[in-house]
Amino acid sequence: MDETDYFSILKSAVNIKGKVVLEIGGVMPPTLVMDGNIKQWISIDISPKRLDTNHSSGIVNSDKYSALLMDASQMTFPDEEFDIVFSSNCFEHISDLPNALKHIHRVLKPGGILFTIFAPIWSGPHGHHTWVWDQDKPLTFSDNVFPDWHHLLMDETELGEYLNRKYRSELCESILRYVYRSNDINRRVDSDYELEIGKYGFKRIIDYRIQTHTKLQKEILNQLRIKYPKVWDFRTQGYFWLFSKGSISFWFRLRAYFGTGLQIVYRKLYYDKFRKILTKFGKILQK
Repeated sequence: MDETDYFSILKSAVNIKGKVVLEIGGVMPPTLVMDGNIKQWISIDISPKRLDTNHSSGIVNSDKYSALLMDASQMTFPDEEFDIVFSSNCFEHISDLPNALKHIHRVLKPGGILFTIFAPIWSGPHGHHTWVWDQDKPLTFSDNVFPDWHHLLMDETELGEYLNRKYRSELCESILRYVYRSNDINRRVDSDYELEIGKYGFKRIIDYRIQTHTKLQKEILNQLRIKYPKVWDFRTQGYFWLFSKGSISFWFRLRAYFGTGLQIVYRKLYYDKFRKILTKFGKILQK
């Protein structure tokens, strides 16, 4: 699943027509965004190269679309400026997450929407988020760089010994630097995200833990619990959040649940989540 899938889920779950949208992460191509009939889309990112790459199709800094170099934790937008804050695969990278969430709440209008899907987080099986270059091709966390959860179980020296049996020395160093020393990931665990987002009074419409299907052996789980007592669930890889700033209507919830569910079925993604959405909707009808 990529960012275009997330944008399709957003359009199904929330009416974006005529809305002012802030994107944190800066990855949506302008041509794709324009198909949503939005009023204005502002995309921010801390990487000039990332902005240049993703917005090379041309419609940058127009009346309807602009791309800005800005840190999410130091946003300078006025209060209550946006109808929607959208972000995909970004929250695990934000160093000062508490301040970023504080600013997100500040810049949203009353009744505004936060929509974000992000993974993998540090406490999950692939939380090391390895993304390095092996000569002319990327080597990433999806390439089974080392066994699941070993970035948590091993220190840098121990993991280095394992990697040296598998990769050449230069590549080993690149992996270790990324996993343990890079500023590209924030190394926050599941409880950090959940406790922090809970401080701002958001109404939870969809609050879903994206979990691995990999079996976690009891011996490894016991070791992880000893080393990381703050982690609530080591199987959680990331989150899908659809939250509102203040109350929203029954009809908004109806669209959010069924719009999301239809996209999940259409894209054959997260079937367990679709069942949970329908179950939750059924409980609402019974109230």
